[in-house]
Amino acid sequence: HNVITILLTVGFWAVLLLFGYTTCVYVLKLRDVPAICGGMALFGIMTFTILANGLSFLLPVQTAFIISFVLLLVWSLAWIAIAHSGSVPAIQWEVPPRWHVIVLFVTICFAGFAYARDAGEILWTTYALPATLLEGNFPVMELTNPWQLISYHYAAPLFIAGFSFLTGLPFSYSYAFLPLFCSASVVLFACAIGWRLTHSWGAALFSGVFALASAGMYWLQGWRLIRDLFIVYVFGGSIDHSPFWWLTPMIRNRHAQSIVNTLNERAVALGAACLFGLLFVLMELFTKNQRQPIRWAALAVPLALCLALSAETSFIVVLIAVALFSVAIIVGRKIFLLPAPYYLRALALALLVIIPAYFLALHQGGILSVLQGNVGSSSFSLSLDGRIHHHSIDPIAFWEWRFWRDYGVHVIIWIYALSFVWRKREESATPMLLWLVAAAHFLVPFVIFYAPFPANLNRMIFFFFGITGIFMGVLLWQLWDRKNFAVRSVVTVITIIVLLGSAMNVSVRAVFPTLELEKNPLIPITPIASAEESEMYTWIDEHTTLDDWFYIYAHPDSRDMLNDQIRFSGIAGRFVVDFGFINTPLPEKEVLLTALRDSCDAKSFDELGIRYIAVPTERQAQWFSDECRAVEWRLIVGEKEIVPRVYERTE
Repeated sequence: HNVITILLTVGFWAVLLLFGYTTCVYVLKLRDVPAICGGMALFGIMTFTILANGLSFLLPVQTAFIISFVLLLVWSLAWIAIAHSGSVPAIQWEVPPRWHVIVLFVTICFAGFAYARDAGEILWTTYALPATLLEGNFPVMELTNPWQLISYHYAAPLFIAGFSFLTGLPFSYSYAFLPLFCSASVVLFACAIGWRLTHSWGAALFSGVFALASAGMYWLQGWRLIRDLFIVYVFGGSIDHSPFWWLTPMIRNRHAQSIVNTLNERAVALGAACLFGLLFVLMELFTKNQRQPIRWAALAVPLALCLALSAETSFIVVLIAVALFSVAIIVGRKIFLLPAPYYLRALALALLVIIPAYFLALHQGGILSVLQGNVGSSSFSLSLDGRIHHHSIDPIAFWEWRFWRDYGVHVIIWIYALSFVWRKREESATPMLLWLVAAAHFLVPFVIFYAPFPANLNRMIFFFFGITGIFMGVLLWQLWDRKNFAVRSVVTVITIIVLLGSAMNVSVRAVFPTLELEKNPLIPITPIASAEESEMYTWIDEHTTLDDWFYIYAHPDSRDMLNDQIRFSGIAGRFVVDFGFINTPLPEKEVLLTALRDSCDAKSFDELGIRYIAVPTERQAQWFSDECRAVEWRLIVGEKEIVPRVYERTE
């Protein structure tokens, strides 16, 4: 069985990589190795996910996975056959120098390995969502409010569900591949953009590394360690906190993380990969001498859709930036010295991407579809107080020291990048597009407040760091190339201060993936049923479907009880009805859910359509004994005084 799984896994990735290769080389006619490798890393994942998502509205989701995979295989083989049906001219590859390749390879592999060891977001979406997807949860419904569409960017769980279904890999092993391929996409597409802006492999290398790993100087908070050392060893005092309390703020900062620090959040990681892939495609699309605009526009639309299913706010601001770009080059065509056919074509191409991407995104599922349908929370409001808000720490204002510590270098580079845009205006208008996308990602968290999850908009800053990292790499390489010792010293210092936080984070996570000083398995292990639970989960698999809803009691202040719900849903692949983990329940539902929790009210169970109560641990057994009437529930799995057990509502 293990050998078959390994062979299926190798075959799965071979098809996805081959799809990316044939698309880049035979369809798009790319010749530079970073762009081709970036496409190989992303285009297969993106296309498989979007195809499966679309087909699942028409077919069972497992069938959609099979058809999507077959279509990718057929596409790849067809283009290989077409390319080799006639005489094939020798391809002139554009290859970076060997040591550049080594640095890029080590950067990608180190980041990918470190975050493959991280279990990711231990929430409903990690294991329970792909488990219910495989059972037919489509259109995707909220796992605890199965009467509501889920308000979540579910591209990564959907891909993982398909990957695991086709190969037999556990979810945790499937997740472990995503950090590697997402970091490869970010680095290689940033490298390809840097190459196109400068035709310098040095600038391309810097752009790739800085896009993935440049961040703020939050590592300065490590001064707390120095202070503690002086208190204990110099002054003979004592400290009343953990000796390692300084470590987390030194290697991780919620306001100013790099993209590499977000690789453990799988949805955000895939969103970053799609964003950089989309930026590369858009820059190619709007190149003056682009001879195949329709092909690039056709690729931009599914990339935008995958971005909308991974990072919906970023999707919106990219579309706005593209619209502003097309307007700007029309208004300023004399400044950019653009011929009339170019700016008219640019406007047409912008509409060709924006219109289908936007309207398809509203109907493909995920947060945009939910908000468009007026279901779930859409509590966006203007916030003009000059602060970035976060749910767990104080807001940070631009006049504070923390702001300039965390954002200063990137803000200065972003402003200075305008001079680069101006100098390049006669060659290409696309650097302005890159600058506008960076600007939008930076400004949105300052002017928009999202009440339910304020921290979610902070992710825009991470993408701002990544995009600005491309300009940073280009500008710092241009300074380095002057071969002046003083200038090179300044470049070295800047490089260290913007990469140090990420380097420490990746190094620590490679050894301690949960940021706790404890031993961890090489790759996280997907929760599985214990021997005592096997009877319960076997019965559920054989006698129930996704339409049979379960209830598991969880006190609102108990993390262990919440984990019981998540674990049950992840193993059984069933909905566990309770207060929403993302959506706010409808008011009439909330009244019924409160009655369930407080008194095991039988009428509320009937009105909600809940047929079963699961009692997986002693934590729920006491509640069931105290609140539920035995005559209203029939024991169908397990024994009365032993857990786990399952009860069915009596007629």
